Amino acid sequence: MKNAARDIKALVGQLSQIKDDEKAVERVMGLAIKLEQSCEGAMASAAKAAKDPKGKEMFEFLAKDEHNHVSLLKKELAAIREDPDWIEKEPVSAPIATCLGATPKKLTSDAKKLAAGRGIKADADDLSALGAAIKLKESSLDFYCNAAAVVAGPAAKKLLAHLMDLEKRHLNELEVQYAWLDQAGFWYDASMMTD
Repeated sequence: MKNAARDIKALVGQLSQIKDDEKAVERVMGLAIKLEQSCEGAMASAAKAAKDPKGKEMFEFLAKDEHNHVSLLKKELAAIREDPDWIEKEPVSAPIATCLGATPKKLTSDAKKLAAGRGIKADADDLSALGAAIKLKESSLDFYCNAAAVVAGPAAKKLLAHLMDLEKRHLNELEVQYAWLDQAGFWYDASMMTD
C-alpha cells in the first residue's frame, strides 16, 4: 500500500502540470487509469495478506471494483480519443459531487459490549492494512478533487464526480470495517444483523 500511496501522491503532483486545453481531459483520464491500477494492485496485495477470511473477501471485492474502474476509464478514454468533443456532448444531469470526505463511523455501545463479551482482539496486521487502505482512498479522493479543478467541461466534471462517489463508498466501507475491527475485534458481516 505504501507504493500505491506514493504513486497517487505523484499523480496528484502531475495534475498541477496539466494546462486546461483540449487535451486536458485525455491527460487526466490517463492519470486516473494509473491511479486505479495502483489501487487495484494494493487491494489485491491486501487480500493476499489478510488473515481473516472476511477481510480477504472485502479486499478481493475492492480489487475487482478497482479493476472495473480501470475498464470504465479505458472505455471513456478510447471514446475521447475517437471524438475529442465526445465527453462534452454527454448530457449532464447528475449533480457534481463535492470534495468533502465521509465522517468516520463509530460503533454502538451494543457492538462494543458484544465484542467485550466474546473477548475478541483485532488482528494488528489486518487493522494496519485497513488503515493504509483508508489513507489510500483519501488520497484517491484528493486526486479526483484536484482533477475536477483541472478540467473545464461539465461532462468531464460529471465523470470525475461519479468516480469521487465510488471512492467515497469505498472509503465509507473501509471506515466501517476499521471501526468494527478496532473497537469490536472482528470484521463486520451483514449476516450479524438481526430484526
